[in-house]
Amino acid sequence: MTSALFSPIRLADLELPNRIVVAPMCQYSAADGVATDWHVTHLGMLANSGAGLVVVEATHVERRGRITHGCLGLYSDDCEAALARVSARDARLAAIENPSSALGRALADGREIDGVLVWELARAGDPTAIAVLERLGEWLGIGIITIVNALNPDVVVVGGGVAQAGELILAPARQVLARRGLPAPVRQVELRPARFGRDAGVIGAALLARESIARRVVA
Repeated sequence: MTSALFSPIRLADLELPNRIVVAPMCQYSAADGVATDWHVTHLGMLANSGAGLVVVEATHVERRGRITHGCLGLYSDDCEAALARVSARDARLAAIENPSSALGRALADGREIDGVLVWELARAGDPTAIAVLERLGEWLGIGIITIVNALNPDVVVVGGGVAQAGELILAPARQVLARRGLPAPVRQVELRPARFGRDAGVIGAALLARESIARRVVA
């Protein structure tokens, strides 16, 4: 008799090969919120463990909102780049599993498999690179739908380096929103890339600084 623990299970649109779930574990190993080599090794090991689902530790969206100075964050370009390095493991595995693809040949040539390369190859039509970005878009949609269902916004703007991928990521994210969202919020929410791409955060911070200085001058 086969144990149910090792049988597949479907959670909404997520298909798991088994019912083993690794709970989130705070590592207190980030540097100002930035993922380190520890996270690459830790999460890489768990991803190779055979568990159906691995949940990443609490990831804070504001520097001042962290529980400790070692907590993981996603509030700066450095945080984004470090987590992209961790998640690039999926792209490397896809390259290994598809050696004849453009992504696989790039790996064989010794090129670094990162977000920029995946994006460039996807734009050029490489199916493996496109599949990697589509999966990333699905996970992006899963993250956004929580906010949409809770806050019911009219528009969700996706900035940073992710915005450069455009519809390659946003299209699958929209599909997740349509499937998993509550009817009323999903009917009205618009998902769009930031106009200034990865520079949006810097420009926004500069505008806030200018307004702050202007208010002090007036006062």
